[in-house]
Amino acid sequence: MKRPVLILMILALCRPIFAQEPAAPAQQPTTQQQQQQADAEARREAERIAAEKAREEARRKESEARLEEFKKLRPPTREERMATHLRLMGDFQKNVRRLEKTSREIVAMQSNDKGVAKKARSLNDTTSDVLKYVLFEANEPPPPPGTFDGFSVKERIRLLGEQSGQLYPALNEWSAAQKKFIVDVGKTTALIRDLQTFSLLVRSFYR
Repeated sequence: MKRPVLILMILALCRPIFAQEPAAPAQQPTTQQQQQQADAEARREAERIAAEKAREEARRKESEARLEEFKKLRPPTREERMATHLRLMGDFQKNVRRLEKTSREIVAMQSNDKGVAKKARSLNDTTSDVLKYVLFEANEPPPPPGTFDGFSVKERIRLLGEQSGQLYPALNEWSAAQKKFIVDVGKTTALIRDLQTFSLLVRSFYR
């Protein structure tokens, strides 16, 4: 009678050992893993965008190369060159305003101001750009004779103010006529001569 009871007790004690342990719940991805996944996706997207931009840039360069080859085979007509010249009118008008502004700044300076030469160099660059646009495809004629070396700096500043005051409205009138495809040879020739004279005066401040 004691033996069956003992066996039952032993089985009762061993049951937890042989019982199957419950399966561990599936691990959820950690915050670090999620961040790594997000970074990887962002890198892939950035690589895709960069590759697409590279392809677009390659197509653009190829298109420009073909256009250049076409231009070599067939030079642009005069009408096309004039149209291109007119498209650059906006830059020309900006330079005209810059010419007038820089001239006023020099006129407001004292004759012994060392900044006059620096301003004059900038003004001469702008004047050259304006003159190139007015010339279009024509060769620049020889500059008018004479120098401004005999004038004092104060007198040259006064002359610069007078000449720029005449140039500014003349340039605006010329550009307005250009927009209407009106070419006045006489006025254009006079404007070129005035710009050359003005450039000589401007260069005298730093030569």
